[in-house]
Amino acid sequence: MRTSISDISPINDKSSHRTRNILRTDINELSFVDLAFLIREYIEIRICVQLSLKRLKGINLRLPVFYRDSDSENQRELIRELVLIDKRFWDIYQEDFYNLKELLNPHLSGLNLPLFIKDEFNTYVPKKLTWDNESIDKFGHYMNDSRMGVICGYNMIISLKNAILNGTTVAYNVNSELIQIKSIGEFERLIMESINCNEELRERLREEENKDGIIKNLVKE
Repeated sequence: MRTSISDISPINDKSSHRTRNILRTDINELSFVDLAFLIREYIEIRICVQLSLKRLKGINLRLPVFYRDSDSENQRELIRELVLIDKRFWDIYQEDFYNLKELLNPHLSGLNLPLFIKDEFNTYVPKKLTWDNESIDKFGHYMNDSRMGVICGYNMIISLKNAILNGTTVAYNVNSELIQIKSIGEFERLIMESINCNEELRERLREEENKDGIIKNLVKE
């Protein structure tokens, strides 16, 4: 069945012509250059990373230092964008980071990026995610702030749920109670009950969980 990224997420009306065309393309027909462009523009980066990992694992990855054909050139463009992704993304999707790192380690020398960037990627250790009394206070301040503050508060909670959905553990340390949150049930019981969560945020969380499930099913196909 034909599925495009636009079937999963709506397209912004102000998106460029190139962006709209890529988002409406069947995901099985997206080129490495298409995926690299979306990642570079930070558009639907989650599904782009998942698709990139699947595609890169299924090919003969080649990043020669000197002799570069078209296949190598396109692989190189996508991999550069993956290596340059903001580290905060990898803090949430830690399993994806380690999968990418394992895949790329033998080939990093052939990548045209400054040495310090390659070293940063190679030595990076994703940060531990925590939820503590300070986090609860910070969320409360955000929710009493401007519209931008509310968005930041929503993103705090959504990021933690996405992390747990994708195998990242969240350390819960509230009132001296220490728990490693590994399941959505624990997330609901511990984190959601520690905040004043409105219905809009709950709806956003449901949407994110549904979207995450759709992405995982598409990548498995």
